[in-house]
Order: sequence, then C-alpha cells, then structure tokens
Amino acid sequence: MVEEIKALKELLDMGAITQEEYDRKKREILERPSRTTSPTASAAAPTPPQYSQTAQPPQSKSKVAAGLLAIFLGGLGIHKFYLGYTTQGIILLLVTFFGALLLVGPIVTGVISLIEGIIYLTKSDEEFYRLYVLSKKEWF
Repeated sequence: MVEEIKALKELLDMGAITQEEYDRKKREILERPSRTTSPTASAAAPTPPQYSQTAQPPQSKSKVAAGLLAIFLGGLGIHKFYLGYTTQGIILLLVTFFGALLLVGPIVTGVISLIEGIIYLTKSDEEFYRLYVLSKKEWF
C-alpha cells in the first residue's frame, strides 16, 4: 500500500497525473480492506497504476524548442526567457553585448548556450520537465 502511494506521488511530481487523480487513487488505496500479510502476499503485491508517460500539464515547455533556441540564439539568452528565467536571460544578453568589445562575451555566452542546448536535447521529456520547469534549475 505504501509503495503504491509513493508511486502515485512520483507520478504527481512528474506531472503525469493531476492532483485530483492523485487524491482519488490514494483514497481508493486507503479504503481497500486490509489484507493479512504473508511472505507470499508481499511478493505478489499489486503494481501501481500506470499512466501515460507523456502526459504533462498544458503549460509545460518544449525541450526541443528550448534546446534549439539555446543552440541558435543562446548568446542573446532567448532560451532562458522561453523557460521563464528572466534574470538569467538578461545576464546572458548583457554579457554578450558588453563583452562584444573584447570579443570574449559572445564566445563565452555562445559556448555556455551550446552546452545548455545539448543538455536540454539529451534529457528525457520527464527529466527536462522535472528539472527545468518544476524545479527551475537555472544553469546547466
């Protein structure tokens, strides 16, 4: 029973199920008649319900869009603005423009953005969503 609730919580945290679905399933699990536990009963524990791995809230950001923006327009911080990291986008933009006098700024921001774009594109959809949309991981 505890494992099923933990699995439901993980699905909720990933955005694969809504809060209402989580509450309903948890209530169903808790309202089940309790079974006596035996060594064979624990080995044959029911598996948690399976939900679509691609289900995400409608406001999720696309990892492909973020990755391509980072690779092609990363020096301007466009991918940071797309992900909702306004401060980091402004930092990249300012470093690019003010560093252009020494030619160091665009090179540094370009390399950082290229690395970020590759990282975004190599993450799974769930991991990207969890790290960059839910947890708001700002750099790399």
